[in-house]
Amino acid sequence: MSTLAHCSYVPSALVEHFKELYESKGEKIAAPFRQSYETAVLFADVSGFTKLAERLAVEDPDRGHELLHENINTYFVRIIRVIGSQGGDIFKFVGDAMIVLWPKSSQEDLRSLVQRAGQCAMQIKSQCQGFEIKLSKESKLENLRLNVKVGIGVGRINILHVGGIYDRLEYVPTGGALLQAFNAEKQADAKNKDERVIMSPKAYALVSDIFTATKRASGYACIKECNKTVRKTSLIHIMRSILEGVDQDYVRKRVSQYEPAAVRPYIESFEEQWAAESRDVTVLFVELGLSEERLCNMSNEKTSSGDLNWVHDIISIVQTAVYRYEGSINKFLMDDKGSTLLAVFGLPPLAHEDDPLRALFASMQICTELKLKHGLYPSIGVTTGSAFCGIIGNVSRREYTVLGDCVNLAARLMQYSKEQHGGVICDGATWHITRSDIKFYFLGKIDVKGKKKPVKIFHPYAQDAITNFVRPEIKERALKNSVLDGLDSFRLGKLPKEGYNPKQMLLSEVQHSRTKFGDPRSSLTSRQFEPQLFQDAVVQIDGLVRKAITGNGSVFVCESDVGLGKTRLCARINFMWRSRASVTYMKAHGFNVRTILCSFRPLIIKIVDPLDEGDYKQICATIHEAMEKAKIPKKNAGVMNEILPIKIAEIEDTLAMPTKDRIRQCIDICASIIIIACERRKSDAMILLIDDAIFLNEHSWTLLNLLASKAQYLSLFILVTTRPITKTYCASYAKDPTPWYNELVTRPGTAFKQLEPLPDDVIYRIVCQSLRVNDCPPELAHFIIQEAHGNPNIIRDFVFILEEKEHLFTVDAGSVILRKGINWETLKRDVRCPRSVRMLAARQLDRLSHKAQIMLKIGALIGETFQFWLIEEAYPLKDRTGLWEHFLNLLEWNIIMKHEEITRWDEEAKEPTKTDSFVFTNRLMGNLLRSRTVRKQAHRLQNLIDSAKLKRAAALAAESLKDEEKVTRLIVYLSLEKKPVGKFLALVIETGLYFYKSETEWQHGGANSISAYIDLSSCLVHEMVDPGCVKIDAYNWMHEGQFREQKGAFTIKSIVEGRPFPLTFFRTMKNRTSTFELSLLTKQRSIADMKLRYKKIQERKSRKDYTPSEKSKIEREFRSSVKFALRMVYKNPADHIRAYGNCMVLKSRKFIRFGEWKRRTALLTKNGLAFVNGHMAKSIQGPSPDRRISINASRMICLKTHSCKVQMEKPPKLLMAELPRSHPFPLFIQALLWAKGEKMVWSMKLFVITFDTKEKQTIWKTKIRKIINVHHHGEASGSKLAKFYRSSARYTPRPSAIHLAKIQSALASLSEVSGIPVDLLNDSELESGAEEIEGNCSATGSMLSHVKE
Repeated sequence: MSTLAHCSYVPSALVEHFKELYESKGEKIAAPFRQSYETAVLFADVSGFTKLAERLAVEDPDRGHELLHENINTYFVRIIRVIGSQGGDIFKFVGDAMIVLWPKSSQEDLRSLVQRAGQCAMQIKSQCQGFEIKLSKESKLENLRLNVKVGIGVGRINILHVGGIYDRLEYVPTGGALLQAFNAEKQADAKNKDERVIMSPKAYALVSDIFTATKRASGYACIKECNKTVRKTSLIHIMRSILEGVDQDYVRKRVSQYEPAAVRPYIESFEEQWAAESRDVTVLFVELGLSEERLCNMSNEKTSSGDLNWVHDIISIVQTAVYRYEGSINKFLMDDKGSTLLAVFGLPPLAHEDDPLRALFASMQICTELKLKHGLYPSIGVTTGSAFCGIIGNVSRREYTVLGDCVNLAARLMQYSKEQHGGVICDGATWHITRSDIKFYFLGKIDVKGKKKPVKIFHPYAQDAITNFVRPEIKERALKNSVLDGLDSFRLGKLPKEGYNPKQMLLSEVQHSRTKFGDPRSSLTSRQFEPQLFQDAVVQIDGLVRKAITGNGSVFVCESDVGLGKTRLCARINFMWRSRASVTYMKAHGFNVRTILCSFRPLIIKIVDPLDEGDYKQICATIHEAMEKAKIPKKNAGVMNEILPIKIAEIEDTLAMPTKDRIRQCIDICASIIIIACERRKSDAMILLIDDAIFLNEHSWTLLNLLASKAQYLSLFILVTTRPITKTYCASYAKDPTPWYNELVTRPGTAFKQLEPLPDDVIYRIVCQSLRVNDCPPELAHFIIQEAHGNPNIIRDFVFILEEKEHLFTVDAGSVILRKGINWETLKRDVRCPRSVRMLAARQLDRLSHKAQIMLKIGALIGETFQFWLIEEAYPLKDRTGLWEHFLNLLEWNIIMKHEEITRWDEEAKEPTKTDSFVFTNRLMGNLLRSRTVRKQAHRLQNLIDSAKLKRAAALAAESLKDEEKVTRLIVYLSLEKKPVGKFLALVIETGLYFYKSETEWQHGGANSISAYIDLSSCLVHEMVDPGCVKIDAYNWMHEGQFREQKGAFTIKSIVEGRPFPLTFFRTMKNRTSTFELSLLTKQRSIADMKLRYKKIQERKSRKDYTPSEKSKIEREFRSSVKFALRMVYKNPADHIRAYGNCMVLKSRKFIRFGEWKRRTALLTKNGLAFVNGHMAKSIQGPSPDRRISINASRMICLKTHSCKVQMEKPPKLLMAELPRSHPFPLFIQALLWAKGEKMVWSMKLFVITFDTKEKQTIWKTKIRKIINVHHHGEASGSKLAKFYRSSARYTPRPSAIHLAKIQSALASLSEVSGIPVDLLNDSELESGAEEIEGNCSATGSMLSHVKE
């Protein structure tokens, strides 16, 4: 049976081939090879699939892909049963379609096979048409119906087996019979039930006497009725007959070359449904660019060996690129539409945190190599999103597939790329994640089928040809032909050539994306978010670099978790020293661990070929000098071919040299090259910034330690940043780097610093920054801070999730308005996990065994705390061996920890037991696991958990029968949520409160006899206000067989009316709940302390210290702008004021509630708000030109200062005078600076104005809010920091001193045209000056681009 389970993932034609190989006792045939035989072909295409996918994505964006799988798989299973009953075998699932072949082992002639195909099509037509998809009851969309179009052909089929990289093969059908079926399906009409089955002329000629049909002019026949039927058969029966007499291990070994790795752990026990998950994936839809003529040749009756080898070479190139970056090839098909391949990054067991980046590199490598080797121009669509990853089909035939909106979008982008003559196109999600590592062209927005809004698309283009992202043979060919010619396949359509600058491609991500901290203006503001440890590290590094300039170099190692400032530290050092030293930034990636000295290659190439000309003599001279220093014979220079872009002549001795010795000599030469370059520096130093060193391979670590040992004698400073070197991070990337890391850290002279998570007050300011507000509600801030764990990267994702996805709050005019009725405890469990956390945790989870993953999912469903015994009882798989050992591995990997512990569990701590309580080390891990678990799995696991809990409760109740003295009993009336439940026997047994219908039920025992259950260790028993009843707030309870982990209000009444509730029973319950009550009280106190703490933070934050000069400047600008607006209001109000209108202003006396309303005219300027006595409507609308009226404002409110707010809701605890009936719509404005006449007052004050219509109120609120947002100091949407936290706008690096002369000459030329004096454009105003010149002179675009660089 297990062999049949494996064989269900491949068509029977492949199993027949394995049998032929076994019987011939031949050796394994290496790819490529071909199978060929004559058979009938049926192609079935589901109509309505695309519309269904789009509707479900709209209805439920997070779980729509799961609903899509549930519906489409239910429909497919129905079709598969019909096909299997006629002996047909589904050769491939093609999205919403399937290709069906009849195996040659059926021993029937072509006529019989065509008859079976036609009979199968008629049964599909009668049994599977009009399948209704019922959407949820809450959905406003109409239900959909699915139909099937069927095309039938007959003839010879060629099955090509190609690939073979890492022993993975792909099979693809070709042949005339397949084209017949495709063309026949095209002529079918899903809307017309009489035209849903079409047969090719060749197929109909064989069975014209069996089927009644209507022939068309093209010769194709529309099948109406089957006049003669053949008896049904079974595909399972056919497969068993094929496997008779064949060694089962031999078959499984052959099948393993085709079956997906994600389902292998589950196949033997027929439990593949547990392989299904909702995952974040990056999808590549690839159209290989084969011409129609070549495709037609491939579909002829006989495929030549040349064509077969050609296809094999193409697929091998694609496999090499995809597998190099650890992706998966899911499907490959060649038909009349083209040659299409689906690759996915993020599937188990190879998920990574940088899967979108890997996918883009793989796609660019595919484009490059297919063009250079075969002259093909592939079209590739790349998208990132959530998708269902699991099994489609049934036990007789199934495949591992990927379904979701991102898959459909990738196909649409591929089609658009094909229309633009090839290239790589990605969506906005992929661009957003990878924009700091790859350069992109923004191609605008396009309309996509199924999307209401246009989709932003981007085109990535490669880095320089000599970087480490292109294979060596491509580098050499590209350098010979020219860089641009070698990388032309990355361009899409007719993109401007000047947009690609090879020199800029070697700039690090420090200069391209993360230099937002490098701008001197923004960095001064952003230092308020830097902890003291970070600032100390900057100061310490600055001192070490100054020593390195004098020839006393050193190494500095900075360790921190992801997102705590490692790359930011590199950016800061780069900005501080890039104009005074040679700074090289090197970022290690996990996908380059197999490449020799990958991170050091750009530096070595830059030294040996500084002009980037590929000068062979210059390169050889530099290498020979280094070899002489390293005492290596010059004849061995060929060992440098491992990393150089050109080939150096090699002798036989170096070619025969062991790989280990070659690499060692290469490392020594590279070290000598860098040492010589440092020795030649006299007035500056070489600074190496190595980011994410945890991903360095052993060769790079060896070179790094070699340089570190010589650094103290050189003008060399090395900054190494890394994540903690633990099993959690190092798994499966390379060898464990702990020995090399320890060698580096313990070396004398190496400085070490560990960055800690940001403190709460800094995180609070970042939260306010992200929300563009001054103050944040304590509950919201506390929730985000708890979940962020001091990591600022998580905050931005969380703010977006809570605002856009959960709709938890809205931001209105600088204030955060929380949704009513928020249950923060429930939100902790149900909130979506941020993408940054999902991508990091995915790699950790996929390195675990399938048993450990399922145990973690069970623990996540149990709750915040969980016990091993409950996980073991609810474990759904048959194989339970080694569960405790797998659980201990989770402790060792720091994924979970004991509940009592704050730090990681180690050997010195008390050994864990199966009854201990455990929690996730990162609470968001539980949210991630719940989001990964598909609904069917979660429902089944929850039932198992409830059964295990109930079973344990029943066991405790049964034990109580042995010693009834420990049991407290009472007959009571029970109510739940104020609804009567009935009369029960209540018993307190240990920490549980049990309810039985009678004592007989208790004596009888059994889980089903328990009517209700309350866990007293997690409930609150209130004091008896009414002497006849007790109220209980339970947080873990059961009723009618279903457990709940939410608050439930129970009421217990004494059965004797008018009699007080027994104190003995009450005190017994109270004693059991004392611990929980104490923890609840502690929690309430902590919440009160939290609110007090945030109140103090808000007070410190609101007391922004303005210097006297700042105050006078703000006052001067505010007064002048208001007066100017008042003077010019008669000329043209639209140019000088944002809005004007009549209103009522509350004039307060001693207390605001005793104030009186005055009629005023309000004017909104760019800096503030002014109130003028009386009405100005007539004067403003049409004054005479010669009138000169002096207008003085009675009140002025400055909106430019800190802490300004505007809102329509009345502040709490505000006692206010009654609103005037003519103006019932108020606005409340809070300001720090305001004026009464000519007197400026710096004091927080609340102003109330009212309008006569709701429309005016809304308009004024919106306009005032815009003014406030513009002027929030460092916290508005227009500030640089807000752009960092809220948008993806890049900062163009500030020019260094080296290029100032060139820039000043360019500015002089621009000044002649624009008329702007050059003196206005000093070095601190280059960016703004360039923008002003650009606005005044559009004819100097090329000069402007040079200025901005």
